Order: sequence, then C-alpha cells, then structure tokens
Amino acid sequence: MQVEIALTGDVSVGDVVLAGPSRVVLAALVLERPGGVVRERLADIVWPDGPPRTWASALRTHVSRVRSVLAAAVAGAGETVVAGDGGYQLVLPPGVDVRVDVELAVSALRVARDALASGDAAGARAAAGAALGVLQAPFLPGHPGEWADDVRSGLDEALVGAYEVTGGAALAAGDAAGALAAADAAVARAPLRESAHRGRMAALAAAGNRAEALRAYQRLRRALSVRQTEDRAP
Repeated sequence: MQVEIALTGDVSVGDVVLAGPSRVVLAALVLERPGGVVRERLADIVWPDGPPRTWASALRTHVSRVRSVLAAAVAGAGETVVAGDGGYQLVLPPGVDVRVDVELAVSALRVARDALASGDAAGARAAAGAALGVLQAPFLPGHPGEWADDVRSGLDEALVGAYEVTGGAALAAGDAAGALAAADAAVARAPLRESAHRGRMAALAAAGNRAEALRAYQRLRRALSVRQTEDRAP
C-alpha cells in the first residue's frame, strides 16, 4: 500500500488537503520521523509567534485531524500517529510505503547528478525535471518560524541544484537556449552562487555570446567583492 504525502503547494495526504495548523502538524511529523517531536517543540513549530493559552488541547485537536486523515489513507490498517514520551511520532503500519514529495525530489536530484556525471544528459534532465516539478512549489507558504525557514532553505538549495543540473544536461545535449534558461533561474534564486554563474557563463559562451559571458563574469566578481567587504565589516 502506498500513501502519497505532498508538503509543497497544497499539503495533502492522497486526495485530502489539510489546511491551517493541521498542515503544519503533518509536515513536522513527516519530516521529523522517525524520532518524533515533543509536544512543546511541535507547539513552537505550529505557533512560532507564541502558542495560545489552551495550546495543549488545540494541539491534540490538530494531531487528531492528522491521525484521522492518515488512518483513512491506510484504510484502518493500524496506528498512524503515536503519542508517548512527551510527544508525537508518525508510525505507519508495516507494508505501507510512504512517498513524500520533497523526499522524492531530493532523491531525484541525486539521480540527476549521477546521470550527468556519467554522461547521461537525457536521464539527468528527466530526473532534474522531476525534482523541479516538486521544488518549484512553496513549502508551507505564509507560515513563519525558524523551523519552516530552515526547511525552506534546504529545499531552495535543492531547487538551485536542480536548475544547475538541468542547465548542465541541456548544455551537454547542445541546447544552449535551454541551458541559459535554467542558468538564469538558478542565478535568480541564488545571485551569489558561483556555480550558478559559471553555468550561465558556459551557456552564454555556447550560444556564441562570449561578450555577455565576460560581462557576466565581471558582474559576479564585483558582487563577490562586495560580499567579502560586507563580511569583513565589524
């Protein structure tokens, strides 16, 4: 049995979309497995600006909502969310294959990088495209807090990596326009990332625009120089 969980865009279990605090509870339980999350930390994740006075009962309500959705997805085959040791843990029944979109995307990116390194441009582009299909959607849009920001940071890093692999694969296949489009997207997401700029310069050179490639290099040097100056400032 497979359970499809989406944590980007609409947070969902199969066809059931969760909203409000319940979507945050699901995301935390999924990404923090198998160790689980203590109640106080889960409350901080759900209400980063400070939990309500009745946070304990409110949290139980949202956990119960997540538990019921997951139970329906596994057709009542067993426990889904277990309470204990001061917290909650996602524990699905044996034989249940949990497929989480962001985890599949990160795995696809690894496959894409390996394919590109081995010279399989088509395979790299396909796997990177699968990663991009997930990573371009936002994670818990509008939800604040350090935990959510940390997850977003990791996913943004993977997104830029997927753009870079897409650009490299396109370049290897002789598609300079596709390589430049991917490199532009990578630079837009990470304007001070040297590897993204190198990909853009390579794409520009492959397209025959060596003058613009040189200008791009000079702009990168200036931007890095400014950053180094700012980093040294007291």
